[in-house]
Amino acid sequence: MKNTLPVIGLTGATGQIGSWLLDGLVDAGYPTIHCLSRQEMTHAESRAGVIWYQGDITDPFTLEPFMESVQILIHAAGLVSYRDKDRKALEEVNVHGTGHLVNLALLSGVEHCIHISSSAVLGRDMSAGLIGESGQRVPVEPPRYYADSKYEGELEMWRGMEEGMGLSILQPAVVLDPKGKGRSTRVFLQQACQRSKGYPTGGHGFVDVRDIVQTVLLLIRRGPAGERILLSGGNYTYREVQSAVARALRQPEPSEAWSKTRARWGNRWRRWLGGKALSDCEVDMAYEVLAFDTTRATREYGITFTPLQDTMTLLGQLCRCPQ
Repeated sequence: MKNTLPVIGLTGATGQIGSWLLDGLVDAGYPTIHCLSRQEMTHAESRAGVIWYQGDITDPFTLEPFMESVQILIHAAGLVSYRDKDRKALEEVNVHGTGHLVNLALLSGVEHCIHISSSAVLGRDMSAGLIGESGQRVPVEPPRYYADSKYEGELEMWRGMEEGMGLSILQPAVVLDPKGKGRSTRVFLQQACQRSKGYPTGGHGFVDVRDIVQTVLLLIRRGPAGERILLSGGNYTYREVQSAVARALRQPEPSEAWSKTRARWGNRWRRWLGGKALSDCEVDMAYEVLAFDTTRATREYGITFTPLQDTMTLLGQLCRCPQ
């Protein structure tokens, strides 16, 4: 019997979300998966059907071998930074790089592109209630170049759809990774392992990285959505998430609400001492209270999100504080 499963192309295959996606695609039995990496993957574990291509989305001339015969393209590559100095790099990767992929996808006849975007595209305005896919984006001051670059990257994708490419856009909120990967999860782990007593007073939407994988697999089977799908397993305060991580690692829970000023100076002090630190913008974001509406995901697509406690239970099994 002839195999009818599509050839998959995956950018960002070595990143946090991309590595989970690759595992999910292999487990689902897709026989041919083209994976893009900026580095030569001679050390990569050999897996049936997984073919590695060295290339960079900012250089379209390196992408043609990767795109050859791809039917479904999953674009998970991107740069995440809230530092002003990375403005040009964000534009080059998240906007121009996405544009290069769209152009090649149109030329090579890709049937469906699944674009991993971000809830940051939707802005921070909650004056009309919960933030959803159709809410009006209101730019903030000072500008947040990461959000701007992801928004402009989406515009490149919409251009592709207007020219005939099938499209689905996923907008995950803050991604939690039970393996301890990813910038956000590492920050929470660091706070727990350092037994930080303080917590910021903001809140956000959070989603288990495995829920992104399951949504992508659903869309491969279902076909192009032609719309945005916001992914958030729940709206939580940062204290709730920090406490859940601390409990999972059997560490003391945070108990003291820190002012933004105190958090900023504590973060700068770590930076001056040469430790890992956030940007001032990221500290400020932890004091915003945002909440998201995932009605489209749950009702129209039947997506079931992983409860925060289940994510943390697995986190506690897979991760440990350094001794």
